[in-house]
Formats: sequence, C-alpha cells, structure tokens
Amino acid sequence: MRNHSRAINMSAENTPLLRRPNDDVSISIEAKPVANRYHRWKNLLYRLMEGGLKPWDTIIESFILLLIATNVILFILSTEESIDRTWGRAFDIFEIVSISIFTFEFTLRLWVCTERKRFKKKGPILGRVMFCLKPMSIIDLLSIIPFWVVTAFDFDLLHFSSAIRIFRVFRLFKAEKYTHALKILRLVVLQNREVLITTGFILVILFICTSTALYFAQRDTNHPRYGSIPATMYTSVLMLTAQGIPEDAEREITRNSIEILTKIAVTYAGKWVTAVTAVFSVAVFAVPAGLLGWGFESVGEKFIEQRKEKLKRKKAEKKAKILRGEAVESSSSSSEDFFSNDDSEEEKEEGEAKEEETRETNGDAIELCPHCKRAF
Repeated sequence: MRNHSRAINMSAENTPLLRRPNDDVSISIEAKPVANRYHRWKNLLYRLMEGGLKPWDTIIESFILLLIATNVILFILSTEESIDRTWGRAFDIFEIVSISIFTFEFTLRLWVCTERKRFKKKGPILGRVMFCLKPMSIIDLLSIIPFWVVTAFDFDLLHFSSAIRIFRVFRLFKAEKYTHALKILRLVVLQNREVLITTGFILVILFICTSTALYFAQRDTNHPRYGSIPATMYTSVLMLTAQGIPEDAEREITRNSIEILTKIAVTYAGKWVTAVTAVFSVAVFAVPAGLLGWGFESVGEKFIEQRKEKLKRKKAEKKAKILRGEAVESSSSSSEDFFSNDDSEEEKEEGEAKEEETRETNGDAIELCPHCKRAF
C-alpha cells in the first residue's frame, strides 16, 4: 500500500496541472520581451502615420498639410526675381528642413507598411516594393528624390536642372493622402462614366465637323488660319469652349470692320457654322457639368453616411469591450474558485493517505472515525 500511494503521488506530480488564463500570456511576454516591444512600437507608429490614434494622427496630418502648402507657396514666390534675391537664402533653408521632414515621414511609412495585411503577406522586401509602387508613394518619391539628386550632384552646368526643380510641384499632390480629393473625384467619374464617355464622343464628332465645315466656309479668304483642316482645328477649339478668337485675328480686325460682330467668321457660311457650333457647344458642356455636380453631391452624402456608421461601430465596439472585460473578470473569479476547490480536494486526499499510512504502521492502536475516516 505504501508503494502504491507513492506511485500515485509521483504520477500526480508528472501530470500537467490546469493553468490560469493569464499564465500563458505572462510566460510569452517574459520569453520574448524584445520582439513584443518591437512589434508594439511598430504597430503604434503604423496607427499614428496611417490614422487610427486620435488625436495625434490628426495633428500630424494637419502639420504635413501646412508644410506642403507652405512649400508650394514659397516655390511660386521664388520664381519672382525680386523676391528671390531678397528671400532666396531663407527659402532654401526652409526647403532643406521640409524635405528632411518629408524624407523621414516616407521612411517611417516604408518601415511600418508591413503592418497592413496586403503588404505583410508578401514578405518584408516584396511588400515594401509594392508599397513604393503605389501611386501616392511614387508622388512622394518624385517630390523628394529630385532635391537630393540636385544636392548630391552639381547640376548647375546642366540644362535640365530647372526641369528637375519643377518636380517640387508634386509636393502639392502629397495632400491627397489626407484630403482624399482625387478619391472622391474618381468615384464621381466612375459613377457617371457612361454619360461622360458618350459626351466625350459627341464632343470629338462636333470638333471634327466644326473644323471641316469652317475650312470649307473660309478657305476662299486665303487666310493661313483656314488653309487646311488641321490649321482650322485651333480656331474650332476656341469656338467650342467660348474662348473667343486667336490673338492674331484680333490684331487683324479693325474698328470699322463689319466682321467684329462675329469676330471669327468672315463669310456668311462661316457665320452660320459659328452660330450652330455655339448652340451645340452649350448643350455638350452643360449636361456633363450638371451630372458631375449631382455626382459630387451623392458621393458627399455617402461619405457622411459612412462616417456616421463608423462612429456607431466604434461605440458598439467600446460597449463590447466593456462587456467583454466584465465577462473576463467573472470567468477569472470562477476559475479561482475552481482552483481553490481543486486544491482543497487534493489536500483532503493527501491527508487521508497520511492517515492511512499511520494506521498501517501503528496497527489497531489508532482508532478512526466511522464517518470521515480520520484518526481521533
């Protein structure tokens, strides 16, 4: 019996006991503290840069937008010679600081982009390559790389130095990342793409017909502007867009000329072509303009509804987290009761085994209780 009880105790020691829910978490955190801290900081920076950590992400977005607008304004002012002579040095210093901030921002985005599932499943290298090939990432690179290229190499003697500096304008498109203006425009265009394609097709037909009719109506005037259909196309575009007539035509028209009434047509046939083109051009441009206005309004309403749904979803998630926290507390208290009851039963069994051993060693000298089997 003594050997049998010892075997039971050894088997009980070797069998894995049930653990509390928090034991595994504490062990994993202690086992890999550096890796968990790295991923925690990476995820925090991802939510900070991509939006999801209020109010700090809003502050960063506002700061970047202000920096972009200031850069574009200073670039426009630097083209004025008088301003550039006075403030050129200050503009260069501000550009160096802003480009350094843009470079640091892009580097952070490139590092944390693998937190998104779309890039994470491609791996750390291929995922970041895919991130760099995004349209907005290409715009970021076009607004950053030319500055470092001009700074690293001496381009003063090259003819395309000014062509490289024109890429500063691409910094304006960096604001799309925060304003989503191009996204809204794309949704509006896709929503009305059939009507816009039909309108564009009609506009091309009207443009070709107007150029051809104007050529045959005005070719007897022997003017070089009406010498051929391709030469007439420039005047036709100005007629369709209601921009008037070319500058050379205005210089040719005198105050006493009767053609000043039409400003383009010289012959009566040309006048009829101009009148018909004016009527059709108004209809061609008015219809898509009204559709685009309606499209912007409908997309704006959808964005407002999505924002309301997002707020409702966040409130529901907060309530669920609160309820989940209460459920975890109740489950942890019940698990504690379970473990405490289990411990009491184990202690009771151990006590009975010890009493049985003492009874075997002392024989009949020890009297036991008939109910609980314990010694008196």
